[in-house]
Amino acid sequence: MEHSHSNGLKTRDLIEISTLLQTALSSQSCNDDGLDLYLSRVETGLRAVNLWTSAPTVVTSCSLRKLQVQGQVLWNMCVRRRRNLTDEPSRCKVQKLVLRSWILAFLLFELCRSRAMASEIAVAEAEYLLGLALTVTTASVNDSELGVAKLAMQRGAVYVNYLESASDAWNFDSRRMPPLQAAYYSFRIWVSWREDRLDVAEHMFCKADPFRRGLDDIAVENLAYILHYVGLDLVSKRNLDSGMKWLNRGFRLLSAATCTFSPKAEHLYLAICNDLIEAMRRRNLLENAEEIQSMLNLALPKTGHHPVLLHCQLMVMDITEELDRSEKGRLNLVQRMVSSPELSESTLYLSFYHLLRLGDTCSPSDLLDELLFRHAVPTENVTLVGKVLFLRMWIELRMVYNHEGGRIIGDVVEKVYQSIRTQLSWAEAEACQAVIWKRTEQLFAEERYETVEFWCRLGLEPLFRGNHSALFGRFARRLIICAIKRNDVQSDHELGRESLKAIASIKDMRHIEDVLYACCSEVKSFEDKLCALEVLKALYEQPTKYLPDAINVPTLLRCAIRLMQAFDMDHHHEGTRNDEESHFAAAKYATSRSETGKAFPITELDWFRKNAYNLAVLKSHEWREKHIIRLASTCISLTSCYPSTIPAHQADELATTLLRSHFIISAFHLAQARNSVDPPKRHHFYSEVRHHTAEYRKILHTSTQTGNAAHQDLKSKLATLLVYDFEAAMALSHTEDLEIIIQFVKPHKDALPLKAMADMLLRSPLPAKVFAAALETIIREIHIFERFDARKLCRQVRIMFQTVLPISDAAALQLFGRIIQITHESRMAGASLSRLDLEWIVATAFNHAIDFYARGQETACRVWAVKAIELAGHLDEGALAQFLRDRFAQLRFEQDE
Repeated sequence: MEHSHSNGLKTRDLIEISTLLQTALSSQSCNDDGLDLYLSRVETGLRAVNLWTSAPTVVTSCSLRKLQVQGQVLWNMCVRRRRNLTDEPSRCKVQKLVLRSWILAFLLFELCRSRAMASEIAVAEAEYLLGLALTVTTASVNDSELGVAKLAMQRGAVYVNYLESASDAWNFDSRRMPPLQAAYYSFRIWVSWREDRLDVAEHMFCKADPFRRGLDDIAVENLAYILHYVGLDLVSKRNLDSGMKWLNRGFRLLSAATCTFSPKAEHLYLAICNDLIEAMRRRNLLENAEEIQSMLNLALPKTGHHPVLLHCQLMVMDITEELDRSEKGRLNLVQRMVSSPELSESTLYLSFYHLLRLGDTCSPSDLLDELLFRHAVPTENVTLVGKVLFLRMWIELRMVYNHEGGRIIGDVVEKVYQSIRTQLSWAEAEACQAVIWKRTEQLFAEERYETVEFWCRLGLEPLFRGNHSALFGRFARRLIICAIKRNDVQSDHELGRESLKAIASIKDMRHIEDVLYACCSEVKSFEDKLCALEVLKALYEQPTKYLPDAINVPTLLRCAIRLMQAFDMDHHHEGTRNDEESHFAAAKYATSRSETGKAFPITELDWFRKNAYNLAVLKSHEWREKHIIRLASTCISLTSCYPSTIPAHQADELATTLLRSHFIISAFHLAQARNSVDPPKRHHFYSEVRHHTAEYRKILHTSTQTGNAAHQDLKSKLATLLVYDFEAAMALSHTEDLEIIIQFVKPHKDALPLKAMADMLLRSPLPAKVFAAALETIIREIHIFERFDARKLCRQVRIMFQTVLPISDAAALQLFGRIIQITHESRMAGASLSRLDLEWIVATAFNHAIDFYARGQETACRVWAVKAIELAGHLDEGALAQFLRDRFAQLRFEQDE
């Protein structure tokens, strides 16, 4: 009884420990003190289960079932937690807790299933439990957790011995046994090696030797991984003979495999080959050359001529006499290395060494081109691309110069830039430029000036502009000197401007500021305005962060603008106008300095703002819409850079400038929308019209200047903009905004905008309901503004009815009711409507009813006839109405019969 009570307490303790561990593993954060507590509890659980495992009969069946459930839950929790381990501060302790909880879950499984070992399914149970033990061991080996691995192997040894003895006694055949045995002995080798027991590891390898040939791919790969691990460690400890023996075992194991290697297995095989050859090299490469060559002959067919193995074979050739006899053999190996699809960014550098060792009879230029475009460029690694390109240029420099070789180099540089679309890194770009400069010096000494110009232009290519090399200045000066030597003054000027553009493309302004100022001083003395303009643009187009404080950016910008305006615009192409407009865009960009506390003075902002607006107005009939829009947008941006402390009168002036700029932008966006044939672009332009109209209305409503002539002009411009907005809303199908826009026109008390909107409505394909509602509102407002001219009102109503009737019968019927109401109100007010227009409306409505009668739509016929007779009752004291009644009475309806 006491024993049973003690047993129950132990069971509850284990369940409590398992539950506690499940809670700990499900938590994503835990401090070190908490982890230490959990580790001590799991050690307690391990000791208890180990004791019970030796005498499992003391545990009741009910307790075993409970423990099995806890073991399953804890096992699954450990698997999930280890998969989701993150780089948390306590990762090592969490990892240790996971592995110890995992082995505890395994021991609970073993305890609960131990009774099955005495049954007829004992072999299957032994294989199952051994598989679980190996799973825990695999995780322990991967995490280098020796203690857990030893405990799992101790339990696994029981089942391996049982399975081997059962196989001998019962002579059964199990397909699972060889892989399980291989995995077990592999891990025993690892544990023995970690304990520095090479004799035990050797014994375990010998025990695994009989069944190595029957292993599957995964088992072979795992065993080879352990053998490589042990051998590499021994080599690193200068135990070359033992290390090579273990590495050689791994090599022979993988070489004997008849399956196709997985990527992981191939990587392992290459690593073993490389480490084995390196160990032989450290011992005595010359003595082992023959052995290495036979190993490579065995390995190359299995790896498809991998670059690493080809590199090893070339190294063997370097120390043998075969090199002297077979230069073609080396070339063949290098070609295979460069053409190998396995050549990657990590192995690309191996080919550099061997390419440079090719003799004069085997030019590596073509191979370098293939290496560059087949392997280096696709990586998008500019450093790697630069190194290969430098080698290509350096090889070209070693050769006797010919024009075809130079042309090919130029094509290569252009093709590389078109492929990567960026500059090389600083070191590689400077190295390439140094090679180019060396070639220019050779050619300049030979007075081949045209060829020198070609190479100088090559040195100024965009691919090399990512640095601030002093060679840029040398190339520029050498170009100008060559033009002078050839007495080509025009080319001299053009080359000078091109050189300035190349220098200006350097990002760090600090390295070229003095050079550009010197250039500006020189061209002023020769009155070369275009060249001076290039210098000014090079100075102010630099990013703000690169501009030294000593540079007065506003002054540079104003000088550039005035210099552009000094040219006769009639003798320049559109690009000149773009340049002038881009100066204002540069001014807008430069105002971003206000964010860093380096804002332009107010006087400078005034100059740029006024000139931007004036130029936009002045050139509005000459330049394309997009240039005018950019100028007006620049004006708006400049206005936003003023401080908030400016006087009230200056604030009013800025508000006026803003309003006028928004008006210009809206007008030109409308012109773009009307001329565009691309629906998305047209949609964008109309959206911009609506945006700037809304901005205009918001600014005008918050304006403090009212009553003066300027304010009245701005109000009239708003009325014009509302017409533009109405057109844009119809084009964008913003039908819900049409009534709102009409209401915005009411305060202006002007019928002209409404008439323009009505004209748009009459030409638009809007839905009948929207059309009728909008047109009725417009007509009502027009006649309010024109003081109710009854004759004009009747004419407008007639036009409206004539337009709506073919579109929508329901809308026309509603409008007809409104016409009857207007006619009645006019008679009551003593105003006479146009008799001819009303008679036309009555006749049209009655004829419409007859049309329904002819189609057999009797209900619609009656409705329209009644409405026509009702309106006719207000004319000629009812004579027309009586005539229509008589005509209607002659109709024969089926309902009457």
